[in-house]
Amino acid sequence: MNIQRLYIVLLILLTFTVSGCLSAPKKSVAEQESAIEDSIKETTYADVFSKWSRGDKLFKDFEPRLHINATLKSREFRSAYAKEYAERFGFDADKEAVLLSNELDSYDAYNEFLVSTYTPSDDWNDFAEEDSIWQLYLVDSEGRRAEPVEIEELDKKNVTLREFFPFIDPWSKVYLVRFPRYDTSGIIPIGDKESAVLKLVITGIKAKGELTWNIVTIDESVLR
Repeated sequence: MNIQRLYIVLLILLTFTVSGCLSAPKKSVAEQESAIEDSIKETTYADVFSKWSRGDKLFKDFEPRLHINATLKSREFRSAYAKEYAERFGFDADKEAVLLSNELDSYDAYNEFLVSTYTPSDDWNDFAEEDSIWQLYLVDSEGRRAEPVEIEELDKKNVTLREFFPFIDPWSKVYLVRFPRYDTSGIIPIGDKESAVLKLVITGIKAKGELTWNIVTIDESVLR
C-alpha cells in the first residue's frame, strides 16, 4: 500500500469515528437517573439480599465464640423482598401494593435486622433473653447509638423464612432485631443521609465484633 492510499484509508476511518461521536451525544442527568432506576427494577432479589447482608465469625483466645449473619432491611431490600414475595405467591397488583406499603411502614418506624447466630454452646445463643450474655448496639458514623427496642426469636424451621434468608441453617437461631429509627431527640434518624455507615455492634463476655453497612447508596433512589 503506497502513501497516498494509506492516507485515504486513514481519512475514511477518521470520518466514521467523528460521525459516530457526533451521533451519540451524552445522556442528560435525567436520562442517567432514569437508567439507574431501571437497573434497580431489574436487579434480582438474590443480588439485593447479598448487597444488604453481612457475616462474621467472632473469636476470643483463638477459640470460635459466635458465627453471625445479618440482613439490614433497608428500603431497597424491602422493595425487592415485596416484589419477590408477590411473584412467588402469585399476588395481584393490589395485594402486592399492600405488602410493599406494610414493609415501608415498618422501614419508616425501625432500623430492622434479620439475624442468624450460631454458638458452640446452645446456652450462649440467648440474644432474646433479658439477661442475655450478649448486647447489641446500632451506631452510625455521627456517633448516634441505640439499643434494640425488641429482639424476637423466629422459627428457624419456617420454610419461607429460610428460602428468603438462605444463611439460616439447622444449627443456628434466628432473630428479628428492631432498633429505633430516630435518636433520643425523636427528630434525627439514626443512619440519616449525612451518615455514611451503620454498624451493628455485638459485645459480651464471650466475644466482641461489628458488622458494617454503607447506607449512602442507590437505596435512596428506590421510591415509595
